[in-house]
Amino acid sequence: MGRIAVFDSGLGSLSLIRPIQKAVRADIVYLADRRSYPYGSKTRQELGRAVGASIATLQEMFAPDVIVVGSNTPSLLVPGVLGRRVIGVLPPVRKAARISKTRSIAVLATRSAAHSPEMKRHIREQTAGLRCRVVRIDASGLVDLAETGKFVTRRAQCARVIRDTLAATFERNSVDAATLSSTHLPLLLPILADVFDGVTFVDPAREVAARAARLAGPPAKRPRLRVYTTGGAAVLQRQLARMGMPRKVTKV
Repeated sequence: MGRIAVFDSGLGSLSLIRPIQKAVRADIVYLADRRSYPYGSKTRQELGRAVGASIATLQEMFAPDVIVVGSNTPSLLVPGVLGRRVIGVLPPVRKAARISKTRSIAVLATRSAAHSPEMKRHIREQTAGLRCRVVRIDASGLVDLAETGKFVTRRAQCARVIRDTLAATFERNSVDAATLSSTHLPLLLPILADVFDGVTFVDPAREVAARAARLAGPPAKRPRLRVYTTGGAAVLQRQLARMGMPRKVTKV
């Protein structure tokens, strides 16, 4: 029976769950490592320890076929944690560049990832052979809107923060495509699309789901989704209910 584990520093990588469910019939274990939130403010050493601990916990407790490190930040900054059965998420820069008609795109990422040399190298590799301008934006404030659940309870406030964070840069650089280079950000997609109706926001979830599906074991007859957390289980359980995903949350 196929089993896939997904984790992030909070609830952000829940945006990967539905695409994975569409790609494969597998049991899914989700770990919200809220004790380590946010990944985007950690040093590489701290990030490596936190991610390594989550991987070890998931392997020991569930023995999954594949683990998805559901965050661009550690996937870029501590790639040594990845392996044949541990896959990451990287900004879909090339896809955004090919979509763009203005030849100007934005990469929305956490603070530590946005201006890192690893991100710069990734962008250079992804845009090789393409004439494209890439603007890197620290979207940590938008990540917080997703993690706190404000995108459900305070939509108007979220729209204002999104506009204040992105509008000037988008306009100044004629941005018409942007990568959601944090798995928290797809949770904000309906609001992003409303605020910027002329911008295409590119989510890597489908490609990640396809990779996970290829590594998963035989299809599960009755696939389940189980949610765990290293932080407050009751708080996360209430947030999931508000998001229309009522699930029992267990603390590990």
